[in-house]
Amino acid sequence: MPLLGFGTWRLRGSAGYEAVLTALQVGYRHLDTATMYGNEAEVGHALRDSGLDRSEVFVTTKLPPGKAGQERKTLCASLRALGTTPFYSTSWDNEPSRHVAQRLGFQLVATDFHMT
Repeated sequence: MPLLGFGTWRLRGSAGYEAVLTALQVGYRHLDTATMYGNEAEVGHALRDSGLDRSEVFVTTKLPPGKAGQERKTLCASLRALGTTPFYSTSWDNEPSRHVAQRLGFQLVATDFHMT
């Protein structure tokens, strides 16, 4: 996973697509999006149009707390929009998020961390 990622919060439509495509062209190899950003389709489109091999780019998306209980449906929508398999995380760390991962058959790699 690259240390520096390109955040896509508030990047939507053609401006979002262009921003993500430019980020990939200048060397970013980690794209961070989320279901609640409403831009997974733009991120996926830019990734496909970049010409980069998918294995070169790390894509992160997140399940918002309001979608707890709808994990599989939300993840499938993210997969369709992005056109690729992302690193999938929850936007919160608590016991329910661990159950979400377990229900989906995912291994919970990390929960939350704090810098001191």
